[in-house]
Amino acid sequence: MIVTGDAKVFAAFVKARGEISATVTKDARGNYGKYATLAALTEATAAPMAKYGCALVQEASVGETGVTIETWLVHESGGIMQFSPLTLPPVQRTPQAIGSAITYGRRYALAAICGIAPEDDDGDAATHARGRQERTQPPAAQQRARNAPPVQSEEVLGMDAAAFNRMVPGANDSNPSEDTPWYVIARDKLTNGVAKFADAALGYHRDGGPASAKQYQYLVGLLDSTIKQATGSDDGHKRVLAVLCQAEIGSNNPPSKTLASKMLDKVLTHKLVNGEKIENSDYDQSVVDACVTIYRAAEAVGTPALFA
Repeated sequence: MIVTGDAKVFAAFVKARGEISATVTKDARGNYGKYATLAALTEATAAPMAKYGCALVQEASVGETGVTIETWLVHESGGIMQFSPLTLPPVQRTPQAIGSAITYGRRYALAAICGIAPEDDDGDAATHARGRQERTQPPAAQQRARNAPPVQSEEVLGMDAAAFNRMVPGANDSNPSEDTPWYVIARDKLTNGVAKFADAALGYHRDGGPASAKQYQYLVGLLDSTIKQATGSDDGHKRVLAVLCQAEIGSNNPPSKTLASKMLDKVLTHKLVNGEKIENSDYDQSVVDACVTIYRAAEAVGTPALFA
């Protein structure tokens, strides 16, 4: 946080924040339950801010790293408080996705600065997490997710996964809104070694250009075969790659060449060397198990008609 001008802005901000309710009722319903809209948050903060001569100003910009939300508090004395910017990588480079990222970022920046925690659906914060899980996961899907195989490996895809402990928009959000894509919510359900695997995979997806059509089709076939063997599903690659890449993946938007190569190295049981089929020494059962777990997490969340 950077402060310029008259220091009276500090006292005014403290007084205004003291009159802002710590909770705001969720006034809209999205795909994953109720949420507090930007309008509701603005209404909750505008009057107390104005009472003490303050106003919150937000600006959005789009760059190579994603959508950046900058927030300032300006005071009638000329004092300005500039808060740390919030950058969110949009899941797709479309006007709709960028608009959603801007709205999402503005809401969460505003709530964090003003100390607001949107009110729970049932008014009981102690049981909210359990309630949300029951709303978003059918009983059968919950059981499948609980039966997913554990992953013990601390190193996934050949690198230290801790190095890829990256923030994904909404990934650790205990209160997803309609702006939160299904694959972000599915990613939130991953834990331990599977979560580290997903972090590493996302890092590789952001590294380098897209996979070739041949490489992508090879990976699709391999993942579909692997997932079908474990779950009976014929389209496992769609869910798994969407969660790993945090975007809907297809032939027009394939995973990166780096990620595809790493995945093939770890999932192939055998390789052809000089026309001879030999056992693949890089094969990693924990990566296969992680892919199955990710599929089940996505299935439990409930995915769009695309997967019907």
